[in-house]
Amino acid sequence: MIRTLLLLPFLAYGSAVNALDLNLPANALQTVDRDVALSSYEVPLGGIVNGELPTKVVEGRVRTQAWRVGNTDLTTLQILAPLRAQLIEKGFTVLVDCASDACGGFDFRFATEVLPAPNMYVDIRDYRFFAVVFGPPETLNEVATLLVSRSETAAFVQFIQVSGNSAMINPEPAETPEISRKYEPGPAGNLAARLMKEGHVILPDLSFETGSSQLSAGNFRSLDALAAHLVKHPEIRIALVGHTDSQGPLSRNIVLSKRRAQSVAERLVSTYAIPRSQMQAEGMGYLAPVASNLTQEGRELNRRVEAILLSTE
Repeated sequence: MIRTLLLLPFLAYGSAVNALDLNLPANALQTVDRDVALSSYEVPLGGIVNGELPTKVVEGRVRTQAWRVGNTDLTTLQILAPLRAQLIEKGFTVLVDCASDACGGFDFRFATEVLPAPNMYVDIRDYRFFAVVFGPPETLNEVATLLVSRSETAAFVQFIQVSGNSAMINPEPAETPEISRKYEPGPAGNLAARLMKEGHVILPDLSFETGSSQLSAGNFRSLDALAAHLVKHPEIRIALVGHTDSQGPLSRNIVLSKRRAQSVAERLVSTYAIPRSQMQAEGMGYLAPVASNLTQEGRELNRRVEAILLSTE
């Protein structure tokens, strides 16, 4: 059984592009439908190679949508393939078609626009990205991208459409229509940008020893990014806030969540020489969930540490 989801039409280039009717599984639940008349989207034009992500900023009407496909055994390719076929059948030209490591793994996922949890979940080891353009590829007038991933219990689809105008695209030299942006885990990276823009950011790759508040050994790219930003901007103060799922009493969870935040702060001090005066550690227990605690997937999303921007003076 298939349910038809109506997506807004693109502005035409050349021959008219009709409304895009993408078919998703019947159990696909739409979680986001955001339509902005004039905005911008940085379109990836390939995977990350040697730390470089080729991108182009396109301005115009941007529609962002997301779906959660629950209780499915479909692989990411099985979900993406029919959506990809539908776009190609509409006359779109493929710009990017990659999976996980071929896209750039961790670096690509965190250098690319992704909706926050619980609307979008991306498993670094299992995701697929697909980008298409309608009309001459050098103009990027009409662009669409798909990002598909899955957790243990559900699949997630993100679809971004840009109906632009070639005159609105950021100007580049005619002989080099594409730009290459160096992915940096520091201030130029996506994590630091989101911290400054949104005031908080989840540190997504942290792991703790089982049943412990001790941060696991090893390097974490999110801490590399956060530390680089704090070093460059010593005037910034942040709070590291731990969160748990709802299992167990609140008092114990608040203590555990704060200890985990303190463990992250200690790693920033000991490994990156970040002054303690730039940070404070707090714990919220299960009082600020980002997903339902009734599912394993939701509990995993709720167990996290966030960096919250307190001041820039």
